[in-house]
Amino acid sequence: MYRFEKLEVWKKAMVFCELVYQKSKSFPKTEVYGLTSQVRKATTSIPLNIAEIGRLLQGLINSLNDKAVANNQQLKTNN
Repeated sequence: MYRFEKLEVWKKAMVFCELVYQKSKSFPKTEVYGLTSQVRKATTSIPLNIAEIGRLLQGLINSLNDKAVANNQQLKTNN
């Protein structure tokens, strides 16, 4: 099974998220529901998208593997 947590890019994205969250704590309090929220959501979407891509890729890999197995079985049946 695919583990996105092992990807270096995902790990770096998580570190980046932590950094942005720490830095955004110093934003003006008037921006809590504006800029601060927007920056945090955008930053959080990076590792989330990496994980989602990993899930989609795993599905594609599984589908291709199933197709290869079916083709192999068909070849065995025809011979």
